[in-house]
Amino acid sequence: TEPAKLAGYELDMSTVNLLLEQTKGREGALPLLQFALTEIWDGLLEGQNPTEKLNAIGGVSKALARKAEEHYGHFNHREKLQVKNIFIQLVSPDGEADYIRRIATRDEIGQGKWNLVTRLATQRLVVTSRNNISGKEVETVELVHETLIREWDRLHHWMVENRAFRTWQRCLRSAQKQWENSKKDNGALLRGVILAEAQDWLHKRPTDIVNSEKLFIELSGEVQGRSRRLIIQGLLGFSIIASCLTIVAAFGWMNADRQSQIASAERSSVSALGQLDRSPIDALVFAMEGGQVLNSLANNNTFLADYPTLHPVLALQTILDKIRLQNQIDTSERAVNSVTFN
Repeated sequence: TEPAKLAGYELDMSTVNLLLEQTKGREGALPLLQFALTEIWDGLLEGQNPTEKLNAIGGVSKALARKAEEHYGHFNHREKLQVKNIFIQLVSPDGEADYIRRIATRDEIGQGKWNLVTRLATQRLVVTSRNNISGKEVETVELVHETLIREWDRLHHWMVENRAFRTWQRCLRSAQKQWENSKKDNGALLRGVILAEAQDWLHKRPTDIVNSEKLFIELSGEVQGRSRRLIIQGLLGFSIIASCLTIVAAFGWMNADRQSQIASAERSSVSALGQLDRSPIDALVFAMEGGQVLNSLANNNTFLADYPTLHPVLALQTILDKIRLQNQIDTSERAVNSVTFN
């Protein structure tokens, strides 16, 4: 109370007792108390009673949230969208329904939004600093206090709305860090269903994913695409060569009718793989036709050892893998030990 007296203002004991009561036993109460006292001081300069001012701002716990909502209302529409993106990066899902504040780097926020971060820091809603992360000193930002998560209804709504995205983004950043720690080995890139999910989020939330994360997802897609094309080309080449050799050998030691059926099944497989990029469904139909022929040649036996050729099986498995990926079906990859065509 002495600084207020020296400045010519009186801070009554009822206000002091109220402040002590509202901060007693609270973790990290000092920043909240400092914020409330600043608001009370501004009120004194305007001739407001300290206790009335404290009640008007919602007490120590709600003063910060009220101020955050007030500042948010002064931003234009474009800025409000960016402020929302900044704040959801400063909070992380914790457990099934809770949230905690986190330190975000300038790169995670995005270079284009850092001017807004500076304004929010001036408004005492966030705190900027420099931290050593992975051996490199970088600019960071965090919420001024966790009470914003609990008391600012708008922020809490944002987090509930974006919980799934932020949970996924945390996993993405962990995978990206592992890839960087592996000296950017292609084997540590995203693949399969995990890559498909990342590509889906990138399509839905392009402005919420920073450039380094976008590049990681895009590179993963390029590497997987090249790998799949090589596999398909190899299967096509192998199938064509094997089919030709089988037809030639048939004249020497196999029944002409049986060999014709085998060749038909293999041609269906080649046609199926040729259709894969243009129309996966047509490719599946061709593969099933070859499979039905193959099934009759094996006398409806499901053991691969009884099949005269495996090309239809390989083609069918390749096509089904691609259809599963496109539909984002999370299935376990198992080796084929037996098949049934109906």
